[in-house]
Amino acid sequence: MPTLTKIYLAAALARSSFVETIAAALRPTFDVVSGWHRRSAGVLRDTRDEDERTAICALNLSELVQADVVVVMVEDDRYEPKATYGELGYALALCKPCVVVHHSGTGRCILDSHPLVVRLDLLTMSHEDLPRTIDIAASLVQVPREDRITLPAPAPEDDESARLVGFERGANGG
Repeated sequence: MPTLTKIYLAAALARSSFVETIAAALRPTFDVVSGWHRRSAGVLRDTRDEDERTAICALNLSELVQADVVVVMVEDDRYEPKATYGELGYALALCKPCVVVHHSGTGRCILDSHPLVVRLDLLTMSHEDLPRTIDIAASLVQVPREDRITLPAPAPEDDESARLVGFERGANGG
């Protein structure tokens, strides 16, 4: 049985219910490693304390590191996806291919011009095109999974490696 492509879905917290619907539709074809949309259960605003926010941030970034492709959903301009753009930047720093789902001019940012980004414009396409677009993005980096180096989850705080979350060998030929 072939290994499923692992995907992380990034979007504004207030869209968690919608994103979970998209995740459910993708699960038969992909391994959805992001879980924030399931855990958030339709929360519209982040009302958690700093300790909980720190733990959630570490968990989300750990899940993002596991992904083969990151899907960034910024097509709904009713929400401010500040952390979503941060996740896009983090994914690109890890040399992960990304799909940016936007609606014409809405949701565009300078990072969507990166060579590891495939844009899905809902003006000319639909969410139903997402699986094919994920496959296109996954083909941008041809480093076999077994050759990738992904550091384990963060170690105790006093360990220098705790700040390192992941690195993939082969993205720059090294």
